[in-house]
Amino acid sequence: MNKYKKIIDKNIEKYLNEFEDRKNPLFKAMYYSLFPGGKRIRPVLALETCKMCGESFSKAMPGACAVEVIHNFSLVHDDLPCMDNDDYRRGKLTVHKKFGTANAVLAGDALLIFAFALLKNIKDKIVMSRTLGQMTLCSGSFGMIGGQAYDVKYEGKKKTEGLRKKINYLKTAELFILSVQVGAIAAKADQEQFKHISEYGRAFGEAFQIRDDIQDNEYADKEKTRQMKCLDKYIMRAKQTLDIFGKKADNLKALVEKLKEV
Repeated sequence: MNKYKKIIDKNIEKYLNEFEDRKNPLFKAMYYSLFPGGKRIRPVLALETCKMCGESFSKAMPGACAVEVIHNFSLVHDDLPCMDNDDYRRGKLTVHKKFGTANAVLAGDALLIFAFALLKNIKDKIVMSRTLGQMTLCSGSFGMIGGQAYDVKYEGKKKTEGLRKKINYLKTAELFILSVQVGAIAAKADQEQFKHISEYGRAFGEAFQIRDDIQDNEYADKEKTRQMKCLDKYIMRAKQTLDIFGKKADNLKALVEKLKEV
């Protein structure tokens, strides 16, 4: 994964300087939220998917960076006092603690718009159109933001297992699905390949959420054992969905396998 991080960071910074006004007060807050980033796992998934489907990973770079920007927008807004009210993110002050709540709201808004602006760098108009459609679907009210709305509505309330799964799917899995779909679209994968790749993204997202909850000590010991089994199940499912790609899927299979490192 580290082999991609530097080039992803370099491209995000290049796009940011190209599309955003460095003199605007929001620029520092946007830059602060994006750097230093986490592991960049979502764009890595996009690039590896593109490679698996037979194209150079550079074809997927604009879309991969756009997904990462959307992810960071969601973190800025998640941390706000009206949401999770967190003071720290990745070991440093959250954006609203550093720049103020109003600037954090505006910076998050600007990041979301910036993500869509990045698609201008996709030269193939059909690829750009399909990427735009999937980004809108997976990040909007039918996807990640919709999941956040459910999370806010049921904050502090008892949730059924079905509702909890729905919120986790929308908030977390949808963006992982988008990540691999961006790579598949860039490589012009066929319909059957796209279906399997999307299933991989969903299983990856489900496993990722379970892994995060285990790490955050969300479960009692007995429940934790059950969730570890669920984690193994989703990891296995993710790997099986890519069997049609043979050895070309080894890197993506290795990435989901790393989620066992709880």
